[in-house]
Amino acid sequence: MADDARQSLPDLDTPGPNRAEGLSETFDFFELLRRLEQRNGLFGHSGRPDREPARLGQHVRLAFSARDLVVFREARDAAPARVTVANFGLLGPEGPMPLHLTRWVLDRLSQRWFAGAEAQLT
Repeated sequence: MADDARQSLPDLDTPGPNRAEGLSETFDFFELLRRLEQRNGLFGHSGRPDREPARLGQHVRLAFSARDLVVFREARDAAPARVTVANFGLLGPEGPMPLHLTRWVLDRLSQRWFAGAEAQLT
């Protein structure tokens, strides 16, 4: 396939060890997941959580987001890559949970209730 400028896009079916180098928040959410799967295997098929291509998390907020990805961190040492998204999740204006629960979570994040779970107030 080609992009809007008729430039050929990289073939994601061809395996390559360096396919996911240079990944960042500028990628589309699904494009980033495809590249992570191409490098580390499919999501949900690895058998164990520590062998997944990346950990997915939600950016909790009360406003609509202008982009899909908020933060992408590459895998370091034993920690897998981490993808924080704004478009999917249980909380916020796009989520199925009521907004008062999002306010409750934001309040608890500001009080650092979830600090042991590496949660961040954003």
